[in-house]
Amino acid sequence: MPHRFAPPRPFCGCVSLKLLYSKGYRVRTSAALILSLLSMSSSRLSPLTIGIIVLAVLGIGIYLFAPKDAVAPDETIVATSTLDGSEVSTLPETKTEDAAPVSNNTVTKPAPSATEKPVAPAKPAPAPATQSTAKAAYKNEDPNIPACPAGRPVFGVVPMSESDFYALRPLGFIAVPDHIFGAPHMAFSVNLPGEKKVNRPIVFPADAAVTEIAATTRAGGVTEYFVTFWPCPTFKATISHVGELSDKLTTAYANAAKSCAGERCIAKLSYPVKAADRLGVNDGTATVDFRATDYARAPYKFANASRYDLDFQYAVPVYDYFAPTIQSGLGKRVGSADGMAERTVLPKGGTLANDVVGTAQGNWFSHDGSITKPAGFDQHIAFVHDYIDPATPVIAIGRATKGVSMGLYTFPVQPTGNINRDFKHVIPGSIYCYERFNAGRTAGRLTVAGLDGVLLVRMPSENVIFVEQQGSAGTNCQTIAPWKMTDHATIYER
Repeated sequence: MPHRFAPPRPFCGCVSLKLLYSKGYRVRTSAALILSLLSMSSSRLSPLTIGIIVLAVLGIGIYLFAPKDAVAPDETIVATSTLDGSEVSTLPETKTEDAAPVSNNTVTKPAPSATEKPVAPAKPAPAPATQSTAKAAYKNEDPNIPACPAGRPVFGVVPMSESDFYALRPLGFIAVPDHIFGAPHMAFSVNLPGEKKVNRPIVFPADAAVTEIAATTRAGGVTEYFVTFWPCPTFKATISHVGELSDKLTTAYANAAKSCAGERCIAKLSYPVKAADRLGVNDGTATVDFRATDYARAPYKFANASRYDLDFQYAVPVYDYFAPTIQSGLGKRVGSADGMAERTVLPKGGTLANDVVGTAQGNWFSHDGSITKPAGFDQHIAFVHDYIDPATPVIAIGRATKGVSMGLYTFPVQPTGNINRDFKHVIPGSIYCYERFNAGRTAGRLTVAGLDGVLLVRMPSENVIFVEQQGSAGTNCQTIAPWKMTDHATIYER
């Protein structure tokens, strides 16, 4: 008759092995010893003695054979990214409902238990690396220029007080004759027509090195200054329409070597400044222009890049380079010159990317023209859009189009056909006709003019466009059909 306290040998052995192995413990040797003991006759050893021996052997086996860094299969490893983009594996955070709160100011470190293995302190995340400039289109080696940050922002201070300007006009706003292709800078709108506010303070928006100050003497002996500074070796900025320089900059300009031609003198220097240092005051013109060039970014995809200088290809909206806390307030001021219409489309700070290759949309040059020939800049034409409301087409016409006054023109867009089509739908081959030009202002507060007759447009190829005015007051596209262009047309190229 079996002993009433004899252990159920097969059941206990299987459960013990399965449980221990599922937790990652290597106990094959100890398990063999246990089974040997359990198979012994119960008459030789009492159940209590067998239990004590089993527990002792189990403890010895676990201690000798268990891996020190074992991880249970149901625990998940989570990869997290550090500031430099590398990955660090961590265990998921566990929450305990009764855990004591930790102060925001102090960190309580629990005392290690007697059996806890000391853990080496985690290595701190590496500091953000400076911006890579290896592939930049240009890099200034002036030693006084601060290093480029790992990313934006560059500007930590707005150059003008909020109460001293109506708006910050977006990059690419249109004006004739100087900005037919869109202004390659943003501009603080200081004076509206009939106003002349002067001596409004201007400060530097970032730590930088001033490398050039240009002075132009205008009619009446008034001098305007253009101050160029570099917040980092691949990022150049210029503030212009400065009436007077600060005392320190005046001294630096006076002591610098200069080259002069006519009414313009350029001083080359290397003068370090700090954010919020005084730059000067405005000169009383309509705006204070703020231009930025980021040589480390991708250039604009113009139809023919060879017609543009490097600064136009890499011009960027200064708004994009302000700290986010500044952008949140300044963004409401990005818009029309009078501050009445905010730009809400992206990119918020504006763009110069007008060209759509293979269509009429974008910039067109008079024969052999380029952005590097400012004397002929007012001879060009652009088929673009309002810088506040991109749904509104605008034709910016210089002095070259025969029979048409220099100015801005717009019309009601038609979705089909060859009359008043949006420029991106004008392709080589057919003749297109434009009529019903609206006089007044666009949504972006651009002044547009009426036009007598119609405007015919044809692209014989992707890089050539003919523009011709035909008819007189009362003429529309239907009255002169079928359309035919003559040698009176003006030819533009890309």
